[in-house]
Formats: sequence, C-alpha cells, structure tokens
Amino acid sequence: MQVGLGRPFLNHEDSAVKTSIALSAVLLASPCFAGTGAATAPPASLFSTIARDRVYYDEPGDGALWARGESYKMSFGADGATYYPRFVSRESHSLPHRLSPDVVTVGGAPIAFAPTSRAVRSGDRVEIDRGAFVEAYELEPCSAEQLFLFSSLPSRGDLVVHIPVASELDGIEDAAGLEFRGELGTVSYSRATAIDANGRRIDASTRIEDGAIVIRVDGDSLATAAMPLVIDPVVTDVWINTSLENDQAPDVAWDPIEGVWMVVYTDIFSATDADVFVQMILPSGALSGGGFIDQTTASWASPRIADLASAQSFLVVAEITRVTPHYIRGRIVEPNGTIVTLSSQFDVAYQGSPGNEKIRPDVGGDPTTDPNSTWCVCFQESFPTPPGEVEIACRRVARDGTVLGTMSTYLETGGGSTQQPTYPSIARSNGGGDWLVAWQRADPTFNGDIRARYIHKDGTRAPNTIDISTGDTAIDLRPCVSSPIDGSGRSLVSFTRFVSGGSGQDTMVAALEGDTVLQLADLSTMQVPGDTRDQVESSVDSDGRHFVVTYSEIDPGTGDYDVLASDLCLAGSTIGVMQSRVVLHHLPLWERHSQISAQHQTTGNTSRYFAVYDVRENDNDFDIAGQLFDAFVGGRATPFCFGDGTGAACPCGNNGIIGHGCGNSVVSAGALLAAAGECSPIHDTLNLSVSGLPPTASCVFIQGSSSTGGATYGDGIRCFAGTLIRIGVHTAVAGNAVYPLGSETPISVKGGIPATGGTRCYQVWYRDPPAFCTRATTNVTNGMSVVWAP
Repeated sequence: MQVGLGRPFLNHEDSAVKTSIALSAVLLASPCFAGTGAATAPPASLFSTIARDRVYYDEPGDGALWARGESYKMSFGADGATYYPRFVSRESHSLPHRLSPDVVTVGGAPIAFAPTSRAVRSGDRVEIDRGAFVEAYELEPCSAEQLFLFSSLPSRGDLVVHIPVASELDGIEDAAGLEFRGELGTVSYSRATAIDANGRRIDASTRIEDGAIVIRVDGDSLATAAMPLVIDPVVTDVWINTSLENDQAPDVAWDPIEGVWMVVYTDIFSATDADVFVQMILPSGALSGGGFIDQTTASWASPRIADLASAQSFLVVAEITRVTPHYIRGRIVEPNGTIVTLSSQFDVAYQGSPGNEKIRPDVGGDPTTDPNSTWCVCFQESFPTPPGEVEIACRRVARDGTVLGTMSTYLETGGGSTQQPTYPSIARSNGGGDWLVAWQRADPTFNGDIRARYIHKDGTRAPNTIDISTGDTAIDLRPCVSSPIDGSGRSLVSFTRFVSGGSGQDTMVAALEGDTVLQLADLSTMQVPGDTRDQVESSVDSDGRHFVVTYSEIDPGTGDYDVLASDLCLAGSTIGVMQSRVVLHHLPLWERHSQISAQHQTTGNTSRYFAVYDVRENDNDFDIAGQLFDAFVGGRATPFCFGDGTGAACPCGNNGIIGHGCGNSVVSAGALLAAAGECSPIHDTLNLSVSGLPPTASCVFIQGSSSTGGATYGDGIRCFAGTLIRIGVHTAVAGNAVYPLGSETPISVKGGIPATGGTRCYQVWYRDPPAFCTRATTNVTNGMSVVWAP
C-alpha cells in the first residue's frame, strides 16, 4: 500500500516548473489478507529539486556569509565578495571572481577605505561597510547586482573603482558590457551606471584593464552630481548547456516530535564542488522549508542523516573530498515551523594523524526523549601502517554538536589489504538501546562477507562480532541496517549478493536477534523463484513492527533500473513477504540509490514509510524523487489444505467445492473456514469464521503448532499437527460460527502466541452425526495458515 505523489513526472524541458508539486492519495488497505499479491504504485513524481525561485543564505562557521542562487554562489568574508558562476556540474572546478575593489581613486588620488568587515544581510541585500563607501549586493536567483554607495567624495574629478577579478575565464568587451567566457558558459558584467540623489543617470565606462574590471565615472559629470552617488553594475550568467540540475545520493530520516521527514542530498555545483541540500517534507509528502548544509567551495559527498528525538533535530554527516586525506564533517538541522535552522559546521572525524583517511560515513539516531541520548556516526578509516590497514570506526555526537570522547571506537580491524572492512552502515534508529553496525569485508580469497557488531549507548563496543554471511564463495556487498522492531533486539540487514558465474546480483536479507542470525534469505527467490533480474543498492528500515526493503531492479526490456519495495514481516524466526515487488517508479529512466525511512512514532505505529532515490534524465541531469509507502499491519492468513480434490483425497469421494473442506451430510459444498482482522500478537483483531456446517453442529476451533499435507480425519482431511490447543467451542447458528465473539479471549492470547510472532495452523472440527460417508460422525473444514507478526 502506498500514498503516491500524483504530479506527472516532468521532462527536462519542463525544468522551469519542476519545483511545483500537487498531491493525490491512493490508499490500498488490507491489514490481514488471504493469499499473496503486490499493491500497484502510481507513478512517482519529483518531490524535490532545489527551489530555484529564491536565494539561500548560510553562515557555516568559517567566518563568511554564503549565498546560493540558481546560477551562482557567493561568499562574503575577510577577502571581500567572491562570485562563483555555475555552468554545468561537469565543469572541472570552481571559477571564482573577486568582486570587491582593491583601489578607489578620485581625481587620481586614492581614497582611504576600510578593509572588508562582517557582511550584514537584510533580506536579499548584503552590505559591507567600507567607511568611505558601502559595498552592497542585491541578490536574485540568477543575478547579483553590485552597488557602490558614496555618501560624499573628498574632491571632484574622475571616480575610478578598480576590481581585481583575477578570473580564469577570458575577458572580452562588447557593446553591452564585459564577458568572461569559458568552454561551458559565460559570465556577463553589465556596463555600470552612476545614479545621483536626484535620480540623474551618468554612464560609467566599464572596461577590462590588465585583467581587472575598471569602472570610471567622468569627473565633469560628477561636478554637478547630487550626493549620495550609487554605481550600479549587474552580474549575470549566460548558459550554453541548460542541464544544470544534478542532484544525487539522497538520504531521509523522520522526527516523531516535529512530525516531519528531512531529506538530504548532494547538489553538484562543478566537478570539484559538491554542495549538500536539506529539504523538509511534511507527512503528506508536501515540501516545506529547506536550505544548504554546505554551499561553500568545499566538496561534500555521500551525505547521511539521522534524527535525535530528544533534541527534535537531525544530524547530517558527509565526507569532505578534494582534500587529502578525506575526513567527516557534520551539521545539525532543526525544523522550525516552515523553515530549517542550521548549526555551524563541525568536524566529526578530522584528518588527524597524517595519512588517516576517513570516508563513507553513516549516522544513527535515537527515538527516545532521554536528554542524554546521542547520535552515533560510523565511518571507514584507513591507516598508513601497516599498509592496507582499514578499520570501522564510530564517534558519538551530543545534541549540541559536541563530539564525545577523545578517540573513536573501532568495531573491526582489517587484516591487511586482503581483508579490508568497508562500507559501514548503522541503524537509522537504535530503538533506545544499542546501535547495530554492519559492514562489508573481503575474506582472504577476496570473496565478500557481511559482518556486524553492536555499539552501546555509552560508546563502547559489544564483545562479539556477528558473521552474517561468511564461508561461501559469494561476493556480498553494501549492507544496510534497519531500525529494530519495538521492544526487541530484532533487526534486518539487507545487502547485494553477486555470485561469480551465477545469475547476477540479488537482494539478500538477514534477520538478527541480538548476536543470532535467525534467517538468511534471497529476497528474489522468496518473491519470484527463478528470477534472474539484477537487483542492486538495497535499503531497509522498520516502523517498529514490519520492515520495508527498497532496491533498484533492472528492466530486461529497456535496460533501465526501476525502484521497487517489498514489505516484510518477521514471524518468530521466519521472514515473511507481505507485499511483493511493489514498483515505486517505472519510467524509461534510471532510478538508483534508494534510501527509506519509517514514520516511526514515540507511541503507536503508522506503518508509513518514505523512500527517496535519484532519477537520471541524462548524464548531467539527476533529480531526486520520492514515494510514500504504507506497509501492512500484522501478519497474514492464507487458506490451504482443501477438500476440493486439489490435494489429499476426501475419504469417500465427498469433495467440496473449490477452497472448502470435504462435503458433509447437509452441505455438499463442504464447510469453509475464513479469516479477517489483524494478525498481530500486539494488536490482535483476528477472527475465524466458519460457514457450511450442519445447522446446529457443535464445533471446536483448533490451533496446531505445525501442519500436515492432509490426512483422513473422520469424513474430512486433517491439516493441524504438532502441539494442539483448543481455542474455543461453539454451537453453530444456522450453520455458521465465529471465534472470538464479544468478550472472548483473543486468538493470540488463547493460543499463546509470543510477542515476536510465529506461524500457526487453524482448522475447525465439527459434529456430523448422520451416516453419510464413513462410520465417523465428525468432519473438518479447510485449514488456515496464519503468520502472526508484530
């Protein structure tokens, strides 16, 4: 089941309206159903490309004010104002333009002015007070208007403003002004105009001299100008390649107190500059506030996000690239109505000793209101000695951004270049207890294994490492860890398995309870036996009762990848498929890198999830899409063991009709056992109803701990086996009976179903005294297999 965001997917040519979104909801509800089948998703739509009709501002803690428009970014710091044009994301590196003047003269004599000071912003206007004048900028999404405001001049004569652009682009003068041209785009700088206090406009010469921009206002015109005087050029971009949007690698988390999702993703500014954007999403899927986690010229990669409910805040972590060695930085995001508030950026794991590279971060949160709760960040750390040494490290971060402890906790140490642990994943939420961390490890024969370990809330590690998949020839890659089922140490780990010489790549799932692996299963085989389609990049989370796994699966017909979701339960120690291969996004495009987060509440469960992923329109245009998804509640009930001739034979050829038990002396079609309600031991609304009985027959509802393939039993076929429990005894009314009725004890309680669930078999035995088939005076219904799940 899911709620789809109903706006049609837009082509790249529609980029001007990509930020708008309309909502329609489709709910397919079936809490406890017979048989299998998949819900069908409506087409997904773009839930987030950065809102391009505004300018974003930030003070990340580096001493500068940063502004980010659609076509540029700017910094205002100790070195003045710097403009960075955005052409396309494949630009090899950023191309800074210095816009603050270094020399101003009047009549050939320099004017003394103050160095750049702290920039002051009011709305979309940024001012730097230079004493002798004010340097100001009016910012719009696609242009920056530069202003120089002179309240007075020490003398009259030519006023000259010298701006040392020092641009790598080729400067050219034309009739409209100046252009700085490159292979992928052009920055234009309009000819300046001086405006006096009476509104009289004075043309100002604007030229390139020795690589600098020189603005000159004629002294004769200034002789009669009324002060103050404003010099007003405009900086804009002209794009050659309009495929500007390149948004990738999303992640998502939910805050139960504020009741919002927060989505974070990379926005590629150039080949050497990746920014990170955060977007708040309401429970309906509607966009709310957003902002840049980073919009400086530092390059952030692989952002990950998790929630700390006690602080009602999210922590975003990312790998800082384009430096040697790489390291991990973070920033706290606080939802505040319709806007987001950002802390200063801080180092989670700095470069440290020379050569220690820290990469591939992930972060886990805490859903409790404990004021001492923390985030836990895990990452991969490489050491120069011994050569090839790689370890999985963790650091905890307090709600105020303080990184706790003096050193990392190491969960796994490498055994040299042949046994490197890589790609760590931490549970999005620890359920209030320990975090589970899993990683990929190469064994001595270069096969990939998946291992895991718990890290305690105090930052210490659990004593045991868990071998999830070891000792085989498969190559297992890129694990993802779910949040735990409520009140238990039961989690799911998903990963990709590649079998050399086999059928390609499959999604694997492993159910864990503490250090015990309950089941390791091939999700492909569970859903479609013999399926050979490649599946990659799985993600998993839990709403506290079920698990939802998302993954990308190749379409053999088109070669594109579609994003699919599977709803899984854990019944006892067995993984059950509740919804199979639900297509979230099916278009002739590539949908990859999905991440999923449950809308987990502090009390109760909504069973709602949000899946996010990137969509490739072309090599330089990736967008971010999302889909709301509702899991089933509880387990499922499936009829089986029929007396209709499809299985074991009825004792004297007294077959009933399809799906019923064997025929009886009154109803030749046989009695029918059906189920309805929620098959959950923590919220049991299941009832069993039987029809087609003799009018006033005594009947017994029986639970078996296991089942058989069918054996003769009176005039019918017995399906129950193992430990038997009499659930209830009723007398039929007009050939019908139901359990439970009124205040009768729920089936899960009467049957002793544990909170962790399990699979049980149910059948109804009933009296049928007339001589009819055998000499027996009893018969039974069809069977009902019930998967009890939280």
